[in-house]
Amino acid sequence: LPEARLRAWRILAATGRLADGDVRRAAADPHEDVRETAVALAANAAQRHADCLVELLDDEHARVRFAAALVLDGIEASGKAAALGRMLARDMRHAWSVRAVALAADDHAPRLLAAAWEMADEGGETGQSGAGRPQAIRALAFASAAGDAAARRADLAAWLDRVDWHGAAPTAAAALADGLAAGWRRRPESIPAAESLAAALARWAEARLPGTATGLLELATLRDLGIPPALADTIAAARDQIARPTRSETIGEKVAAIDLLARTPGEEAVQPLLDLLVAPEPGEVQRAAVEALRQRRVADLAQRLVVAWPRLAPAIRPAVVGLLVSDRRSRESLLEALESGSVRLGELNLDLEQRRAMLRWTDPAVAARAAALFTDDEYGDRKAIVGEWLARLPAEGDAESGREMFRARCATCHAARGVGHRVGPDLEALSHRSVEDLATHVLDPNMAINPGYVSCVVETSDGRAYTGLLSGETADAVTVLQPEGKGITIPRREIDEFRTLATSLMPEGLEKEMTPQQLRDLIAFLQQR
Repeated sequence: LPEARLRAWRILAATGRLADGDVRRAAADPHEDVRETAVALAANAAQRHADCLVELLDDEHARVRFAAALVLDGIEASGKAAALGRMLARDMRHAWSVRAVALAADDHAPRLLAAAWEMADEGGETGQSGAGRPQAIRALAFASAAGDAAARRADLAAWLDRVDWHGAAPTAAAALADGLAAGWRRRPESIPAAESLAAALARWAEARLPGTATGLLELATLRDLGIPPALADTIAAARDQIARPTRSETIGEKVAAIDLLARTPGEEAVQPLLDLLVAPEPGEVQRAAVEALRQRRVADLAQRLVVAWPRLAPAIRPAVVGLLVSDRRSRESLLEALESGSVRLGELNLDLEQRRAMLRWTDPAVAARAAALFTDDEYGDRKAIVGEWLARLPAEGDAESGREMFRARCATCHAARGVGHRVGPDLEALSHRSVEDLATHVLDPNMAINPGYVSCVVETSDGRAYTGLLSGETADAVTVLQPEGKGITIPRREIDEFRTLATSLMPEGLEKEMTPQQLRDLIAFLQQR
């Protein structure tokens, strides 16, 4: 029985009686579970068993190949690069296998990147493995750019100098730009010499590949290389696109143009973005403009937004308030507007977290000025509010109406029945919960907080603050997951302060935005089986 052989090898290893030949025997077992166990047995002496592990990269079972690649991270062996290349071609559709290849690649990453790039060129967008090639290029580009070995940096620079950009698939080129930018942000000292990189980017820009301008611009600004002429033409076209009236079929193009302007250095892009907020533009376009302004480091942005406030549409005001409150430098401008009466407190509709950001998580002088204008006491007695609402809930709810309520109020952070984003806890398995239990958690989200979903605030040295869930952490950066599943990676060198909050990311005060019947409908939706 394979189970018996698997246990036997484990017992021999645990009692110190496993010989090197036994590892090879286990690796040749006819059953994939035993061969995968052989990888685990070899892990503690991976360099000694490197040849055997390289052979397992060609195993017939994907899980065995995946395990072998992970163990080979940092291990040098004859034939490793060629075997990883074969695994890459074989497992292109498996995201985790691609990541394992990128981890194991080490200084071979540029060579494997070149191989993946050729696969993309040959297969185009519709080849058998086309869906996985961009993610392979992105992962291998990151591994190539983030490496600290001089040989890896030289190989990557030489390959970039040889690429035929005019024959490239746009999705492959966009993935390459994303991966290189992420790697060089992680390790700036690995960026090639300015002259070499500038020449490669200029040739890349001349190909005018759709969807690659944003990535190219980010690469160019990593070392202040200046904007290649062809890319400058694309930016000018984006500015023209923003200035034209929006039609329903051009919303996507305008959002892409906004994203490009958000990354353009200099002040020229700021005013066109501000103009979008006071123009009769669709909400999707205006929200993209606010997000673009959030990315800009503009000293007087807060003052300009406050001046524009009377002309802002009601639907876009919450996003602007969020921008102003999240930046420590902007809070004083917001307080000045409140103190002068040019903006009224009721217009801001500050939620609990925004009030606390101004009252507690800020400079003492700002907190004192904010306390003279508002408090967070109205949110304090959640127990009384819960009791009052439980008494007012109808006996029955409409699940279909609840679906729409969920989509409008909850879907930015939760997922249930195929609706929403998985940021906070998954709500699929709540059908057994009582009406009282569900209502209490909606009305008092801080009553019991899942330890895995405690929110945090990351403040950067340039005054920005990011609130969300800590979803990833490395020696060099942290990743904060925000509503709608937006992940923001912040280099540790830019972090001024990191705080774990004693509150849920879910805000208190949701009862102000719904009626008892709407809450009962929402509960009926969550209780569906």
